[in-house]
Amino acid sequence: MQFLIVSPVRLLRDGLAMLLGQRPQVTAVRTAASAEDALILLRDFRPTLVLLDVGSPARPHVLRQIATTSPSAQVLGFAAGDNDEDVLAYAEAGIAGFVSRDASIDDLFDALERAARGELLCTARTAGTMFRRLAALAGSREVVADDAQLTSRERQILKFVDEGLSNKEIAHRLQIGVSTVKNHVHRILEKLHVSRRGEAAARLRRTVAGVSAQIV
Repeated sequence: MQFLIVSPVRLLRDGLAMLLGQRPQVTAVRTAASAEDALILLRDFRPTLVLLDVGSPARPHVLRQIATTSPSAQVLGFAAGDNDEDVLAYAEAGIAGFVSRDASIDDLFDALERAARGELLCTARTAGTMFRRLAALAGSREVVADDAQLTSRERQILKFVDEGLSNKEIAHRLQIGVSTVKNHVHRILEKLHVSRRGEAAARLRRTVAGVSAQIV
């Protein structure tokens, strides 16, 4: 098996690389400090598994970029916290599982082997969070992807939100004030009847997926 470890913490990624390299079934381990470095490595390196540090300020769009560049690799999030919104965002982006920040090295190795077999790994709390989201979606009679009521500017801003940009970063991209971006985001949440940015971004992805399915 081949592994890519993505974490901004050098001590953490180097330590994990050393431990993984001692496993007889591991043939290669590479490390990257950022998403940009990881994407460069993935041009020539095809890992079996990618370990993504979700305890650092990584964003779900990083996971989607990695999955697009290396679709055959499973991505396992490690150092996961207990923020339900983050868990759902990564789950919707296609993560293979989570290892909590309290996990042991043995827990991590077990998770890697299970992820390589295609098994979803998460804590009971994470599973509960995802099942609650599924129940909420199944019980909703609302058309999930109706963004026709959004203006072109609001759809543009929602796309940036889905890419993980902050209000300040969006304002810089569009050359408008941060307060203007905040007002747009507030109106987007109201129109889509959601309370969180991640939920609005998830709707955008489902809209695009639904349109693509209809075209096919």
